[in-house]
Amino acid sequence: MHVLSVVGVLTLAAILGKQVCGLAASPQLNRLVIGFGMNPRGEVGLIFASIGATLMIDGSKVVSPALYTAIVLVVMLTTMMTPPLLKWAIARQAVQKDEVT
Repeated sequence: MHVLSVVGVLTLAAILGKQVCGLAASPQLNRLVIGFGMNPRGEVGLIFASIGATLMIDGSKVVSPALYTAIVLVVMLTTMMTPPLLKWAIARQAVQKDEVT
């Protein structure tokens, strides 16, 4: 259960962090779509996790097998949830534009 807790916290942090980055975009752009569009950017996390899983400090791995599993699951979750979230955000924008006109 510990790994699932870590996955939940890391997934939430990943989504929220990317949404905050989307706020830096111009107000004329759909910031929600930009934030959701950045969700599947986990390849760098996988590279660092893979390297950390092979590194040793004082006889113990820098990234434990449980943490490596959690990182892989977060990357998978954020990648798989991106298409439905983008579809929802784009449809939401279309509805908002229809209401304005």
